[in-house]
Amino acid sequence: MTGDIRQFISSCQACANERPFQQKETLLSHDIPAKPWSKIGIDLFAHAGDTYINLVDYYSYFFEFTRLGDQRADTTIHACK
Repeated sequence: MTGDIRQFISSCQACANERPFQQKETLLSHDIPAKPWSKIGIDLFAHAGDTYINLVDYYSYFFEFTRLGDQRADTTIHACK
């Protein structure tokens, strides 16, 4: 059945027109750092209405998640005297 579906999709002109054109990127490896915390990765993500920050040490692969609080920019203007 899977083969039939693939065959149908590959011969479908509408499917070919709507198929994404981006190629898959090859995975780039990185050098392992010589000491801990000399290279880190940071990412933000949302889950269940909250935003979190993910921090990863490339040396040990130790990771930490922290829920972020208010993320609005402070728009208060302080006048200089």
